[in-house]
Amino acid sequence: LDAKNNPFLQVFETGKLKVFNQEQTRRGDPFFGKQMVMLIPLMSEGERFGVLALWRRKEGAQALRPQDSDLAMTVASNLASFIRAD
Repeated sequence: LDAKNNPFLQVFETGKLKVFNQEQTRRGDPFFGKQMVMLIPLMSEGERFGVLALWRRKEGAQALRPQDSDLAMTVASNLASFIRAD
């Protein structure tokens, strides 16, 4: 993968949460296969620190709810603040 196609770099550069394979699919994503993945930027006070990746689909699991994304962004923001403070 070049930098343009790397989903981690895309999320880092844009600063926006991105979800892959939210719904189960036969084809899958070229980077993550059929796994559901949420990539969350780690940002604090406008500074980027990295990307938090959460993935793994449980058998029969439902799609993410809107509040799941909000919770992930809150956790990532707190984590970034701890990193910044260190």
